[in-house]
Amino acid sequence: MPVLGHAFVGWATALSTSPPRLPLRSPQRAAIVGAFWVPLLIGLAYVPDITRQGLDLLSVRGSGIATHSLLFALLASASLGLAVTWATSLDPRASIALTFVSITIHDLLDIAQATDRQLFWPWSTWQVTLGLPEIFTTPSAELVGYGSLFGIFLLGRAALGRSRKTSGTQGRSIAPQAASATVTWTAWAIIVVIMLAAGGTHYLRDRRERQLELARTLAEAGDYRAVFDALDGSDRWPAVAKPGRSAYIRGLAYEGLGDRKGAEHWLVEAHRSDPAYFWALADLAALYASGDEPSADRRRRVAPYLHQLETDFSTHPALSLTLEHVEGMLHTRR
Repeated sequence: MPVLGHAFVGWATALSTSPPRLPLRSPQRAAIVGAFWVPLLIGLAYVPDITRQGLDLLSVRGSGIATHSLLFALLASASLGLAVTWATSLDPRASIALTFVSITIHDLLDIAQATDRQLFWPWSTWQVTLGLPEIFTTPSAELVGYGSLFGIFLLGRAALGRSRKTSGTQGRSIAPQAASATVTWTAWAIIVVIMLAAGGTHYLRDRRERQLELARTLAEAGDYRAVFDALDGSDRWPAVAKPGRSAYIRGLAYEGLGDRKGAEHWLVEAHRSDPAYFWALADLAALYASGDEPSADRRRRVAPYLHQLETDFSTHPALSLTLEHVEGMLHTRR
């Protein structure tokens, strides 16, 4: 998912919009609002990620789906839009619209980077993807790639400004009072802090992802006890991008150790964290199908999971083999 890309988009949004026009009796406040307009819009561009990481710090797991949905965009834009109005005196409708657009662009940029997003949560678990290859996969690549696109945007904006000035369509305006050096440097410092925080969070999350992959490799190799040490590292803040993966691997490890209760607990947790995760549901169905209960009891228990697999994952490439595997266990075990 983008890291620095959101900052460049927020910056472009700030340059494409204008701070509110304040009364002439408030020149100093107008200068302050103008100076902080860019960091404000850059901050709004990161709202889904900021909210998710804040909830993770409070041990609210699985919040990544909710904070990157249209429902969150609507609720957050209503509350944050009013805060923007209070801070800048911008019209409330404009504040709400600007906040909603900033948050929605964040989600669309994530989707363009091939990150699965459930935009219509909680009404649907449909993962919206564009099927595009991942680009700018490292912060340095993002800096070059998005920085170049931002440079093209600035050149186009400058050319458009010169064209308007030449054609005489640009009206006269009174130049706003310049902000003090302290205010200007503070605004720039906020921008730097936001970008450093985004880059630092990405670095830590990348480490968590590598630890998660190590745990997966250990589970596949049958070294189940070593899995838990690797997962203890991957579960630290900031959480990995996709929810439920750590719980899923814990479930596999407990199943490998013969602890069916532990396996059930963590596979259920993985499915709860991300209902759109195929393998959590598939392995949970297989776990119930391989139980010691009578065949009829196991079939009743597995039935809703098989129905969900057939309904929600009808196009998944592993669906057919998974259904055959579960049915086979239901028929062969007594």
